[in-house]
Amino acid sequence: DAGKSFCQLQLVNGIQQNAWFYGLGVGIDYYGSKRSIPLFFDVKRDLKKGNNTPFVFADAGYNFSWLRSGEKNRFWDKDYTASGGLYYEAGLGYKFILKNKITIGFSAGYSFKQQKETYGNTLLMEAPIFPQPYYYNPPVNTYEYTFRRISIKFNCSF
Repeated sequence: DAGKSFCQLQLVNGIQQNAWFYGLGVGIDYYGSKRSIPLFFDVKRDLKKGNNTPFVFADAGYNFSWLRSGEKNRFWDKDYTASGGLYYEAGLGYKFILKNKITIGFSAGYSFKQQKETYGNTLLMEAPIFPQPYYYNPPVNTYEYTFRRISIKFNCSF
């Protein structure tokens, strides 16, 4: 849904080595009626030394589909499956180191995620007594979703 804002929450754990940070992250992300869980590697690089510094970041991993019944497209059909796909994000930010090594910051970046849903159709046939489902082997229906966004994030680390 273009033009609408949706939220995401990410937790990243890792190590800081000089100007570099390497971590593993997981999140929960909402794109309108589609919910997912990205699992990713996170790399950040401080652009200068000091307590307040700009940084660049890049994330890459897999986006797992986590849909509720109401979010699924035609979940009542035969052989319904929902799957994830590629996830990546890159951007710039600025961080402020406070007392006790607590850091807050802001960042903005471009995010890309994929999801896919597949299903076969169910055909209802009239029977003399009551309707019965009749399954046949039609071509499989596939919906592939590509989600792109400019994201603005608030960062906190300790």
